[in-house]
Amino acid sequence: QDMSLADLEAKLSGELERVQSQDPVGYTLLARARMGLQDIDGAIEAYETALRFAGDAPQIEAELQQARTIKARLEAGAGSSAPALSDEQVGSFSDMSEAERNATIGRMVDGLAARLEDNPDDLNGWMRLIRARMVLGQPDEANKALETARAVFTADPDAIAALDALETELGSAEE
Repeated sequence: QDMSLADLEAKLSGELERVQSQDPVGYTLLARARMGLQDIDGAIEAYETALRFAGDAPQIEAELQQARTIKARLEAGAGSSAPALSDEQVGSFSDMSEAERNATIGRMVDGLAARLEDNPDDLNGWMRLIRARMVLGQPDEANKALETARAVFTADPDAIAALDALETELGSAEE
């Protein structure tokens, strides 16, 4: 009751490791705590563990996809037209319902797509958009973005190679 979120996360993590638990609920709680602490990589790892133990668990899969989308947005960096997320924005995701998180993430991805229409020379932005569309389960939109990016960068062999590598990476992730 008197513990901070960081203390609770540490205690839960230690306990799950100590008992070598295969309980997906424990790992889901750990992931949520890590999201609240803005430890996105740690949250993704915990969600992946929870999903491995849970099998078919749409809620855990949805939360994992949201964490991956947040990570992609955070990695967009200064070289991208995608705006950075503040710590407050990342933390607020843990306070939202699933529908609110999905709507917010969808707006962010759509906003990135709109910015790329105005600033199409942003290779990092295109790569983030393609990844985000795949994570959101929108392969048709991801393929359209990939085709558009290839058309934009047709004269840049390095950019085309990066897009080809991304397509290969995402293709093998689907399997």
